[in-house]
Amino acid sequence: MKIKLISLLTIGFALLLITAFEAKHKPTVYIIGDSTIAKDGGLIEGWGVPVVTFFDTTKITVENDARGGRSSRTFLYEGLWQKVLDRLQPGDYVLMQFGHNDGGKVDGEKYRASLKGIGNETQEVTRPDGTKETVHTYGWYMRKYIDEAKAKGAIPIVFSPVPRNEWKEGKVIRIKDTYGNWAKESAKSEGAYFINLNELVAHKYEQMGATLVKTLFPQDHTHTSPAGATLNAAMVTEGIRNLKDCQLKTFLKRDAREYLITNFGAVGDGAKLNTKEIQSAIDWCAAEGGGTVVVPAGVFLSGAIFIKQGVNLTIEKNGVLKGTTNMADYPLVSTRWEGKECKWTSAFINAFDITGFHLTGEGTIDGSGEAWVQNGIIASKTPEYKLLSDRERFGRPRLIALQNCKDATVSGLSLHNEACWCLFILYSQNVTVQNLTIRAEHNIPMSDGMDIDSSKGVHVSGCDIDVNDDCISIKSGKDEEGRRIGRPAEDILIEKCTFRYGHGGVAMGSEMSGGIKNVEIRNCVVEADNWAPIRFKSQPSRGGVVENITYRDIVLKNTRKAFEFDMAWRMVNPRPASNPLPLVRNIKIINVSGSVQSVGDMHGLAGSPITNVEFKNCHITAQTGFILDHVKNIDLSGLTLKVAKGESIIRKN
Repeated sequence: MKIKLISLLTIGFALLLITAFEAKHKPTVYIIGDSTIAKDGGLIEGWGVPVVTFFDTTKITVENDARGGRSSRTFLYEGLWQKVLDRLQPGDYVLMQFGHNDGGKVDGEKYRASLKGIGNETQEVTRPDGTKETVHTYGWYMRKYIDEAKAKGAIPIVFSPVPRNEWKEGKVIRIKDTYGNWAKESAKSEGAYFINLNELVAHKYEQMGATLVKTLFPQDHTHTSPAGATLNAAMVTEGIRNLKDCQLKTFLKRDAREYLITNFGAVGDGAKLNTKEIQSAIDWCAAEGGGTVVVPAGVFLSGAIFIKQGVNLTIEKNGVLKGTTNMADYPLVSTRWEGKECKWTSAFINAFDITGFHLTGEGTIDGSGEAWVQNGIIASKTPEYKLLSDRERFGRPRLIALQNCKDATVSGLSLHNEACWCLFILYSQNVTVQNLTIRAEHNIPMSDGMDIDSSKGVHVSGCDIDVNDDCISIKSGKDEEGRRIGRPAEDILIEKCTFRYGHGGVAMGSEMSGGIKNVEIRNCVVEADNWAPIRFKSQPSRGGVVENITYRDIVLKNTRKAFEFDMAWRMVNPRPASNPLPLVRNIKIINVSGSVQSVGDMHGLAGSPITNVEFKNCHITAQTGFILDHVKNIDLSGLTLKVAKGESIIRKN
């Protein structure tokens, strides 16, 4: 009885240890094969490198043990398989693909060819060092890998070789009658999973077309670029997802449609120019039906990039997308610049004519604005400066441009040192902007934080802005053209934002000829040294109507002014007045309180006074008072002023 009890306790303890081991064991995917899987380090890359990005590596480890130049024979002969076998544990996976190097003579120069087929025939060869080697068939080697992996409790998955870039009559040449079929038969005979990678990739190549596929093979017709490797890796994961009863699919990321720019050759060292690589990731993502292009940690230098339909862009924490300072990296595009439609410098990030675009992340987009300024200063001191075009002198790229977009989101990012306007929203609808941190050095001209231009249904919340121009400016085109196009900026809500240094907090204009209406700014804080938190700008030539604007629940912390309304703002090279003149009317300012240096000014036009302005529960402490000029129907009963010098209200007309 005592012996039986000890035996039962021993068995129970052993089972407990096994259970504990299984609970803690993090499975590993071991990948074996040749150079079409391995890491090369040059222009070429195998699919075993990017495939790790398709797995949830918090739950599974991916180890690429493939080696360039190896065959099913030499991977065994050189002891590479034994090194994997020694580490295999129950629950691990072995992904295997051989065949590209198995052809030729078995005693050829590299001594790597296996015998053709899947039988048990052998051939003895004498190697250059005099040793004897028994060479088996390709199928024999594959069965050996399968059986020995299974004996260790691992799960083998056999792949047919990826196709080469070889075409005949518009079709990719398959490897189906030889190594593709032999891989399949070997897996079938030993009860292993099989994925026809040759067919999956070939079909994808045919969808793309030979011209585009050629760009994926920079060196020869066998070895892919990082972009090509990522395509093949995507096909690997597609094959895994389609395997019946294979648990490896549970370790794949839920969203397999992520395209890491480093998989396309981008390098985050702050020095390499990555424009082509990032654009390749975007183009590839679009061609695959959409997904998310991911910028990981690192500093990725790039020129202008162009988003396509179905593609989202995410910059991960510690990731930086940094713009170059070479004008040639920013092509001309059809856009609106300072209120006029024209060909002008593209932005750094361009999203045109897209529905459902999301630009998100915890990383940074850096426009290199200070470097652009310094380059401009240097150029201005040269004799040739006056001969340069307006674009060459003033055409610095905006940071982000959303144009003709619907249902777009920009959130979470740090936007830094825009060379010109930071976030430009033109002719767009239903745009959400939230939780951005926008910073520009105070020597960068025209560094608006946001410009909302002839767009409808824009919601801005939770943003923190410190720039060298208006924190947010709302626009709708300039003069005759703006009136002709007639697209107002309307139905805009800006809330829960912090405005720091800037020429204005939220400004209307000065390009407002298409109209601005139904705008509310609420629950915001404006910090010291902001020039004019509540700002309206126009000129007599503008025409157009600004109406139904509400500022409510705004805290002012020692700003320069509280209010600035100027219908004759910056009259440099003035154009003839429009008929009718621009009109500002129906303005509500509610619960706006704090300290300022000057209450500010409200200057209308003699023929078009600012009309119907109502203050409610506003309390301002200032050094100097409020200047009113050409203002009609203004209700000051809700405005309490404490002014240290002079009159609180100064009326001119």
